[in-house]
Amino acid sequence: MKKIIFLIAFLVISCKSRKVVSSFDLSSLSDSVNIEYDSHIYIKSNIANVNANFLFDTGADGLYLDSVFIAKSKVKFGALAYGKTSGVGIKEERIRVIRDSIYYKINNFNLKSPMTPILQLRPIIGKKIDGIIGNATFTNKTILIDYINQKLFVFKSFNEEMVKDFKKISIRKVNNRYFVNASINAIKDTTIEGDFMIDLGAGCVIDITNETAVQNALDDKIVNQVICNSSNAGIGGFASFSFFTTKSISLSDFGIKKEIICYSNNKTGALSDRSYVGLIGNGFFERFDVILDFENKYMYLRPNANYHKKPINYNLGFSYIDRTDIGVGFIVTSLFEGSDVEKKGLKLGDIITHVNDVSMNDIKDFSILNKAKNNQKIKLKFSRNNISHEIYFITNDLF
Repeated sequence: MKKIIFLIAFLVISCKSRKVVSSFDLSSLSDSVNIEYDSHIYIKSNIANVNANFLFDTGADGLYLDSVFIAKSKVKFGALAYGKTSGVGIKEERIRVIRDSIYYKINNFNLKSPMTPILQLRPIIGKKIDGIIGNATFTNKTILIDYINQKLFVFKSFNEEMVKDFKKISIRKVNNRYFVNASINAIKDTTIEGDFMIDLGAGCVIDITNETAVQNALDDKIVNQVICNSSNAGIGGFASFSFFTTKSISLSDFGIKKEIICYSNNKTGALSDRSYVGLIGNGFFERFDVILDFENKYMYLRPNANYHKKPINYNLGFSYIDRTDIGVGFIVTSLFEGSDVEKKGLKLGDIITHVNDVSMNDIKDFSILNKAKNNQKIKLKFSRNNISHEIYFITNDLF
């Protein structure tokens, strides 16, 4: 069968309401799509009369379906071929590809995928994801992403008079990916400037490529940095990153100070030696109302209520994905070296079954994990190789 190569720059390192005040009437000039935002943008869809939850990813091309979703849907989507794909992880993966066209719907939009890769997405993202939709979904259209009110608007018509209160920024298109110029004042006397890929499939603020990090000797220059190893950072599996607090990030007229970002330690994968400086993800763009004019290659930004938000606190020392859909609990997918939880024995791949004696199948309030304060004592019960373990650890500010 024909071998097909797919490239996905996909990263999941994961982590007050107001109304949009605009100079134009969105209801009359655009079609709205409800989204769910939790560091990733999810859009409800329907495919072959089956409801689906798709992650919107500007680091991807068209439609990608999760293997578990396909199995559970019991839909026969057509003839298969085989191909290879790569992403943030260090390995290429062999995948199945649906060769026949697939038709799907998002609100009033009828869409077609001429060829659809099948990926194992739930081990990366968790139980929410049924697939990915990429840039081809909104080809030659203009969209507005409202992170605060969790809406995506697709303009019926668009002109610059409508967005006078936004900052207009040029973007470049290369191989169906979009790039914007930005700069990072990483540490004193070290500023990194260049093209960053706009990656709305990533929950990160900024990820710097390994080549850029080596060229700027970040490993030698940055004193307070913490290595985070991930078993499923994205397509391609294992990846390693070094996190640190940057002095500032600048994009056009906007500046964000003292934000936690990272650089890749990987010699292979989408963040190795690419021709761009790094990725900018939702962790940065969630501070704005974002308009993307794909046809004319412009981005428009307007600060929202998140603009001055504090950096993510990585004091847990690990991240996880929810796999209670298959009854196992929360799987540890990333672990920070030197964190108290690592010192107490937690490892990648461990399955957390209880937090403070509450089963992960019953837990309702995730603030104990997502909003844990520093110096907080937490009890974890987890399974490794079908053997149960218990530890107590103290949350500690790694930065």
